[in-house]
Amino acid sequence: MSHIRAMAEMFDVIAETNPTLAQMWRSRRSTINPDPTPEEQATAEQAAEEHTSQFFENINLNN
Repeated sequence: MSHIRAMAEMFDVIAETNPTLAQMWRSRRSTINPDPTPEEQATAEQAAEEHTSQFFENINLNN
């Protein structure tokens, strides 16, 4: 099971108990590829690292 599929399934479970999250998740769920190719997985992981780095910079956790 890919990390993306595992995360999607985790959000499926959480969304069942949180109406606000459920609405947001339903709009995003269809855009997730649960079985990415190795290249797609690498691209997604790189993008996640960049977003995380930017997030930490924005809240000054890297200092």
